[in-house]
Amino acid sequence: MKNLLIIGLLLILGLSPAWCDTLILVDPTTLNGSFESGSGNIPSNWQTGLTVTEVYRQIPVSAPMPAPEGSYVLTIGRNNTTNYPGCLLNTGYNVKSADTFNFSFQWDNAGGWDSNDQFEWRIFTTSDDTLSGTITTIANGTGTGSVGSTVNLFPPVVPLTAGGTVTGANVGRDVWVEFFINPANGNVENNSYAYLDNVVLSVNTVPEPSTTMLGLASLLAWLAFQRGRKNRA
Repeated sequence: MKNLLIIGLLLILGLSPAWCDTLILVDPTTLNGSFESGSGNIPSNWQTGLTVTEVYRQIPVSAPMPAPEGSYVLTIGRNNTTNYPGCLLNTGYNVKSADTFNFSFQWDNAGGWDSNDQFEWRIFTTSDDTLSGTITTIANGTGTGSVGSTVNLFPPVVPLTAGGTVTGANVGRDVWVEFFINPANGNVENNSYAYLDNVVLSVNTVPEPSTTMLGLASLLAWLAFQRGRKNRA
């Protein structure tokens, strides 16, 4: 019985926010985080929208080679005054209030990309889960200039260290991931490109209190039953 009480105590302690599950939302085998799945130069799952006018994958034609994850990389950049390759993805995961996120990707400069060029990334939700809704950002950042890589090496970038900021507007909405060129910054010339690969996004999610409380109530009921049996004996 003493051991059973210890188990109950541990479960109660598990109600603290430190107890959480990590769920993979995007990686090379989940939602095509390495861009290996697709048809021709079009990767599956990823889409256009907002400022992303084209989604284009390729086998790298300049250093570094090969791609760090499989054969393909995704191109981000600008190939004329109005065409901005990048990528968008709806993960389908609904944000919870206590969620924090882990995010990493690998990239390198490619053709025409110089020290002034910059792409942007963001993790966000919208007010109606479509790209027509109002955007609320969870986390965002940039990739700027040359990353100084050597052949066969894409330096890993882990820009999200604080876990992102979840607000009430994010809760209950789908998580989106976007890599894009912002035409407003004016830093990317025509025919300038970067390579992107190995996108990984996960979420640290705390179980809903109702679920945890149900498990606790079941355990306490079982403990009471076992105690009753012992008393009758």
